[in-house]
Amino acid sequence: MRYFVTVVFGFMALFVSAQEDTVFLSEVAVAADPIYPFVVGGTLRKVDLSEHDLNLADALAKDGGLYFKAYGNQQLATISMRGTSAQQTSVLWHGIPVNYPTLGQMDFSQWPTWLLSSIELQPGSGGALFGSGSIGGTVLLDSDGDLQNQDEIVAARLDIGSYGHSFMGVRANNKLGQLMSQTRVYRTGLRNDFSYIYNGLEYQQENAGVADLGLRQSMQWNHKGHRISLNGMFSINDREIQPVKGGASENELETGNVRLALSHRYGHVAGSFDTSLGFIRNRTLYNREQETVAHQYSVASAYVFELGKQVLGRIGFNGNIYRAEAESYQEDLTDVRTGLFASITAPVTHFWKVTVNARQSIFKDKFPFNPSINQQVDLYRGAKKRLSLAQSVSTGFRIPTLNDLYWSPGGNPDLRPENSINTELGLNWESDLEVIDWGTSLNIFKMWAQDYILWRPGGDGIWSPENIQEVHTHGLEYQNWIHFKSGSLSYKMTGTYSFTRSVNETGDNAGNQLPYIPIHQGGLNLKSTFSSWSLDLNTSYTDRRFTTLDNTLSQSVDGFLLLNVGFERQFYLKDWKLNLGFKVKNLLDNDYENLINLAMPGRNYQLYILIKR
Repeated sequence: MRYFVTVVFGFMALFVSAQEDTVFLSEVAVAADPIYPFVVGGTLRKVDLSEHDLNLADALAKDGGLYFKAYGNQQLATISMRGTSAQQTSVLWHGIPVNYPTLGQMDFSQWPTWLLSSIELQPGSGGALFGSGSIGGTVLLDSDGDLQNQDEIVAARLDIGSYGHSFMGVRANNKLGQLMSQTRVYRTGLRNDFSYIYNGLEYQQENAGVADLGLRQSMQWNHKGHRISLNGMFSINDREIQPVKGGASENELETGNVRLALSHRYGHVAGSFDTSLGFIRNRTLYNREQETVAHQYSVASAYVFELGKQVLGRIGFNGNIYRAEAESYQEDLTDVRTGLFASITAPVTHFWKVTVNARQSIFKDKFPFNPSINQQVDLYRGAKKRLSLAQSVSTGFRIPTLNDLYWSPGGNPDLRPENSINTELGLNWESDLEVIDWGTSLNIFKMWAQDYILWRPGGDGIWSPENIQEVHTHGLEYQNWIHFKSGSLSYKMTGTYSFTRSVNETGDNAGNQLPYIPIHQGGLNLKSTFSSWSLDLNTSYTDRRFTTLDNTLSQSVDGFLLLNVGFERQFYLKDWKLNLGFKVKNLLDNDYENLINLAMPGRNYQLYILIKR
């Protein structure tokens, strides 16, 4: 606590501020998306939903600073933000947590971008305001979801590619007065029968096929400042679980998800009121025998109001009830988690703004309290140029998963929530000139985390989780981008680099990097259009990853470089627009692994056609 107070007040005395929001707010607009005003002094990055990326993990990875632990091509993919685990990254859909309550993580391979309208990233513990799991960061999916300004009427896409890749998708928008609807549906398949070399022998990958089917239906009605929306997402995933190199397996996993969100927003001159009700059903069936079913009932409500000129307040609450049925639970479970939160954002001077947040969570006999303070200072602000300095101090927490608490045998109902203190300092420059826009940002972060939950074997040979680990994480994130546009020529290049040290501070392996956390990552993305042609080039480097806490080099995974390139030609047919595209993934045909002894494909190709009106 003394460190927390010293950092906060020392920084305030120096007139420094928190990491900036990527959307500059010239004035307060309480009837708009209520997230943005309270991220002033924090980071909220929009992710480009390019037509080139069908996979959510691919779209997010371009942002830099993220690592996806993929168990094979289009297999289970979990996220790591700023050196934390998948359970320490919260995923919110329409403001509702969608991490699996049994495992506490999300499989990003099951979220195609075709079903999504917006993606945002909030690194650090700022998202802890909305609940458990936001130690490393928060991913927000369709956080606003307004159907009001939909120019597209209908679109259809067809893909074919290497190793039996196929994709078919249709989306349509309709409007009748103030009633709007949107439908999106897709189906994808993949044989995954690529070849690879292992111990000098050539193998063909077997038992790694994937088939997905999904539907999203959205309805919205606007009337006199009210907006009522109903969103439903339904998906089925049938996946053969890829075996290790040289091995054989017939394991498979079937997953079915139902997600429903009913939301109401009322905005007026002095404030806005948002309420969401959610229902989620997750079902998994392993080898057609072991079934797990989890139900989630959610409510979230927040009121944003003016306290004075450009001073905003926010109060709210949210709650989740989880019910789960599985052979590995001794009985059907019911788990309740609730919390209250409040925020205030205000300018100290015309160039200095401060945001203070606090959350009081309630979970059984545990009451985690999580305050944070963010500040932002405009060091220079001209008509088309801006230099800002940012700083934040926040706290995060993670409530144990249902498996951590109740798995039989081994679950530990006495586990404490994981908790952390995060600090961050950022410098950002943006310049908007007549034909060239460019910007650069540098963020430095540090995290102290305690009570990390670790499963380990007991004297009776049964694995059980305990609060034993302390972890210190520090690093930096750098991003530079330039956008040039003149006539029919457009050119945008983005470069990213991240350095992450996530160090265990407990036991014999103290001082070592945590497993599957790359120290260095970098990327370069280029998108250029000329007339009706476009080029999309993406290259990324991922450093060596250790797979054990003792950092044994022989058990590590080598670093790898990937280069993907895509070409697209656009045609106009009266009111229709037709895009014909061709992609080459892993252009250099590099032999690499994401997880140890799990093969990934070499050079492969995809061809797609997209028609929309």
